[in-house]
Amino acid sequence: MNIKKYELNPNWITGFVDGDGCFTVRITESKRYKAGWFIQASFQIKLHIKDKDLLLNVKTFFNNAGTIWTNDNFCFYQVRNIDEIINIIVSHFDKYTLITQKRSDYEKVL
Repeated sequence: MNIKKYELNPNWITGFVDGDGCFTVRITESKRYKAGWFIQASFQIKLHIKDKDLLLNVKTFFNNAGTIWTNDNFCFYQVRNIDEIINIIVSHFDKYTLITQKRSDYEKVL
């Protein structure tokens, strides 16, 4: 499979995430954990399957952090590992700040 390679600018990445990215925190009750709760931060981008090459390039931009998976006609880039979120994702968005309402979501989650 030939993957289209793109030279991605950090400011472009931030603008792209402002439009198509998502920051979430999942809180689930769980007896597996001493506190009784499982808390997981997540960064995700969802695109049509035809744009999978772009997500592969985004993953490369973020030092290959996270995973890419597909579901029907969509592909997803997702980072859940807390070390990758802090050291790669947060590091990027602290330097190249979001400008839409997504900035507020980012600040609440991370």
